[in-house]
Amino acid sequence: MNKSTILVIGSNSNLLDWAVDLLRQSGHLVMQVSNSMDGLVTFHSICPDLVITELEEESGQEVLRSFASISDLTPIIAISDKISNQAIISAFKAGAWDYLLKNKISPLEIGEAVEECLRRAEQKKRTRETEQMLKKLAEDSILHLKRQRNRLQAEIAERKKLERIIEQAKREWEHTIDSIPDFVALIDIDHRIVRLNKSMADAFGMHPRDVIGKRCYELAHQTSQPPDYCPHKVLLNSHKTVRIDAFEKRLGGHIEITVTPFRDPDGTVIGSVHIVRNINHRKEAEAEKERLNLQLLQAHKLEAVGRLAAGIAHEINTPIQYVGSNIEFFQEAFEDISGFIHTIRSTYDLRGSFPDKKEFQQVMDDIDWEYLESEIPSAIDQAKQGIARITKIVRAMKEFSHPGNKEKTLSDINEIIETTVTIAKNEWKYCSDVVLDLQKDLPLTPCLRDELGQVFLNMLVNAAQAISAKLGENPEGDKGRITIKTARDNGNIKIVMTDTGVGIPDEIRHKIFEPFFTTKDVGKGTGQGLAISRDVIVEKHGGTIAVDSVLNEGTTFTITIPLPEDHRVEGAAT
Repeated sequence: MNKSTILVIGSNSNLLDWAVDLLRQSGHLVMQVSNSMDGLVTFHSICPDLVITELEEESGQEVLRSFASISDLTPIIAISDKISNQAIISAFKAGAWDYLLKNKISPLEIGEAVEECLRRAEQKKRTRETEQMLKKLAEDSILHLKRQRNRLQAEIAERKKLERIIEQAKREWEHTIDSIPDFVALIDIDHRIVRLNKSMADAFGMHPRDVIGKRCYELAHQTSQPPDYCPHKVLLNSHKTVRIDAFEKRLGGHIEITVTPFRDPDGTVIGSVHIVRNINHRKEAEAEKERLNLQLLQAHKLEAVGRLAAGIAHEINTPIQYVGSNIEFFQEAFEDISGFIHTIRSTYDLRGSFPDKKEFQQVMDDIDWEYLESEIPSAIDQAKQGIARITKIVRAMKEFSHPGNKEKTLSDINEIIETTVTIAKNEWKYCSDVVLDLQKDLPLTPCLRDELGQVFLNMLVNAAQAISAKLGENPEGDKGRITIKTARDNGNIKIVMTDTGVGIPDEIRHKIFEPFFTTKDVGKGTGQGLAISRDVIVEKHGGTIAVDSVLNEGTTFTITIPLPEDHRVEGAAT
């Protein structure tokens, strides 16, 4: 038992003195006061582990109750000389733990009573702590259970709320999907329809529940195997979104099919989502746009022909003039030669023989034969060259102004460029020289010949006008330079046109391919040339067109046109 603090209350007596000495010898800390008032004060100040008090006649019971009210865990040993049962019971009721008779107990018995009370107090304290701990544990458990119950009730309420929201969202989503005109379906990896909207089911003339589980190609294409272009089959191999245009009469005609991967939570592709859109109106609009583009291109071409007509007439007039002059020379030469023949024939008829040498030489001198002999071949060559020049110009005009085919044909890019340079000569010859650096072994290229010619004409005229703008109205014989190069470049035909004109300012360079954008004065440009050029190169040929320009130094346009697969070679153009 641990040593304790003991408060002893009582008048001096041999019994208490001996008990105090004995308790102190046992190692206890003992405080002794003479009366109950001092005992209460000391009790408050030191909080003893045990109290030994003599019961006074009048206030003994009250003192016990006071100590007991302060702490019911502090043992109180009452010492009294009263031996009646009533006195003993009253003491225990008042709070005494033990009752000792003053005249019948020894100091040793007091010590034993002290130890017993301290043991009981320790046990009671532990019991009290255990009870408190159990009470706290019970309270905590009850609180925890209440919280658990409240949390479960809240979770159940939230779950029900979420279920209602999910059910409502499901109905709204299904209603939304069923309301859109596009066909929507979920297809698994075996080509079976897992889910579809009402629009698609209606296209098959079936209820959605009757479509689920059937293979999509059996319904859509009425085949036993998916077609080669099947986007679902392509997606299952690539795991990437696929978009194709197709024609399916059962699905309304021209359709656009977009197929995206459908994955499970770990990312594995387990099917695809199909969105099928009717594009009949778009196809009709594209056809109408193509028709209008062709009309616009032809109108633009005829406009160019009209603009070039005066220059072409001038180009034709020059060779016609020297052809005409040579014809007049041939006429005069023919008259001289005819006179010579007539003289020879007349002399022969009169004499029966040809003129002698002197007479013959005189006739030859009269017709100036040496001059005719040297000039007639030259005149013939000049006339042939003039006719060839005229033929070339007329053929170029015929090829350029012809409406052309709507389908691509294998054509010689170099020849198209040469034809364009020929018909546009009057546009550039006064302000620039045109240098052609054309690779000779270029393969024939599938293209829209007439539209490509229009592109080259637009760019050539623009280059000439840019040089004229730089030189001004009185160039004093100075000329710019337009260089056109062609080469094979990594599966493409590459055309590079460079001029030494005014260049394009940085702030408008991004606008030059926009329709109706022009830097020319009103009435001098429609803003369609480069827009049409971009449409022809990029949209119709799948190529590229790029521009690089330095202000006051010049501009370079680079065009690429794809070659067929069997004509593609590695390596860059030089």
